[in-house]
Amino acid sequence: EWMASNLRSLTDEDGDSSDWIELFNFGTHPIDLNGWYLTDRSDDLTKWQFPAVQIAPGEFLVVFASGKDRCSSDQTCHADFRLDSSGEFLALVEPDGQTVATALRSQYPPQLRDVAYGLPLAGSEDLHPLRRDHAYLAQPTPGTANVDLDRQLGPLVTQIGHSPQVPHPQQDLTVTAEVFETLARVASATLHIRVMYGEEHSLPMYDDGTHGDRIADDGNYTVIVSAAQLQQMREEVEPSGTSLAGTMLRYAVTMTDQAGRRRRTPPLSDSNTEAPAAEYYGTIFEDAAITGEIPVLHWFVPDPTWHQAPLGNSTRWTSASVYFDDEFYDNIRVRVRGVSTVDWPKPKWKFEFNPGESFR
Repeated sequence: EWMASNLRSLTDEDGDSSDWIELFNFGTHPIDLNGWYLTDRSDDLTKWQFPAVQIAPGEFLVVFASGKDRCSSDQTCHADFRLDSSGEFLALVEPDGQTVATALRSQYPPQLRDVAYGLPLAGSEDLHPLRRDHAYLAQPTPGTANVDLDRQLGPLVTQIGHSPQVPHPQQDLTVTAEVFETLARVASATLHIRVMYGEEHSLPMYDDGTHGDRIADDGNYTVIVSAAQLQQMREEVEPSGTSLAGTMLRYAVTMTDQAGRRRRTPPLSDSNTEAPAAEYYGTIFEDAAITGEIPVLHWFVPDPTWHQAPLGNSTRWTSASVYFDDEFYDNIRVRVRGVSTVDWPKPKWKFEFNPGESFR
């Protein structure tokens, strides 16, 4: 079992959400991994070598694919490479540096945030694989028996983007999503888009060689949102004629397969049980009034007066989005900070970014 896009499933001893690889000893005798190798390169089978590490019968070993290249006395190991969530080669190699003990036939498919991939296991004391092929698992189980495959997993969006990166208020916007089919063919693709904190609009995306799509049936879905449509969304929030300049645009994509399985990208987090995460991708509209070379940080909140109280400023949090240096950060938190300065007319601010999405 492994995870190539870890955010919440497991943290290492440094508190980092490193990717991880789990090994399991099916046998009845301990396995000494001293001199064995893990690699993500088919042309470099000796990329990372195990030290003197053992796996007892029926036990598991988790190796972090963090790039930190170390092993501690308690057998907490870090390989010197990281996993590629878009898919790559992965193998366990015997000490001769040539014999591949375990590997995928070519490379594993695109991976999703906090979705594990591996061999489903069955049994209680005598664990054994349910199937020969690896699959997306219903939940990650690092260090314990793998669960059954995820039978509700909808199509995966492996890449998503928009053009222009910072649109002018009079420009159309093109959104493209590259899709990987999991359990069934894709039936539909839908863009969910909103300007500022206005209503979310749903628009169909196409892979038919028309509607702005370049090549039919290539797995790339496209929609063009006209400047007039974007302006109309803006005027749902502010009076007619209000410019889009400097405002925020956010979007998500939902893919549905022919069996009705649906998946939203980015996925929505359960605020009661999961760490916060971005709910949308996004950008801002170009503002010609901003000139000069000094970098500008754009930040947006649902209510700009949320911190104001009858007797001064409160320190309660609110959700926010930030755009800076071509990076968009969604669904973060911000509040007034300080003690003696908390009631200043222009107070200090504390921004809290989401795990795995640090400010760059």
